[in-house]
Formats: sequence, structure tokens, C-alpha cells
Amino acid sequence: MFRAFNAGYILVFLAATGLTVAYVVHRDLAGQYDFYKQNEDYVRGMREQLQTLASEEQRLRERVDGLTSDPVEVEADIRRSKGLVRPGEHIIRIEPGTTGTP
Repeated sequence: MFRAFNAGYILVFLAATGLTVAYVVHRDLAGQYDFYKQNEDYVRGMREQLQTLASEEQRLRERVDGLTSDPVEVEADIRRSKGLVRPGEHIIRIEPGTTGTP
């Protein structure tokens, strides 16, 4: 009787193990986990990109605020973008040259 009782437990254990393996294979849990990890990496990358864009947005907002409230900043931006100079000013451009002797 004791051996039959142990055999019953072993049979139930093997059946449960078999059903568990069949469930894992049928549901492709390993594939779903890989897909989850890939999506997790993608979300992490998107969060980093969002942080970068948020800091750039803040920098640009500060620049816009400076351009709308500071006339010196407005003048400097216009002169820089249009290449304008005031009367009597001279522009000196230094361009990178070769590293040889003059």
C-alpha cells in the first residue's frame, strides 16, 4: 500500500510537471519574456531621449525669453545671423589654417 501511495504521488508530480512544460511551450513564455525585455530597453531609450529633449526645450525657452525681454540679446542675435556691423566696427574672422610655417 505504501508503494502504491508513493507511486500515486510520483504520477501526480510527473503529470503536473508535464502540464507545466506543455503550458510554457504552448504559451511561448520564453519568447514573450524576450519581447518584454526588448520593449523594456526601447522604453528606457525613449525615456532618455525624452529627458534630452526636455532639457533642450528648457534651453530654447530660456533663449526665447532672453530674445523677447533683452534688447541687447535681440541685437546680438540679429547681427550674428545677418552679419551686420555698426558704422566704424570691423569684423575680424579667424579661420583655421594649416599647421605649416607662414
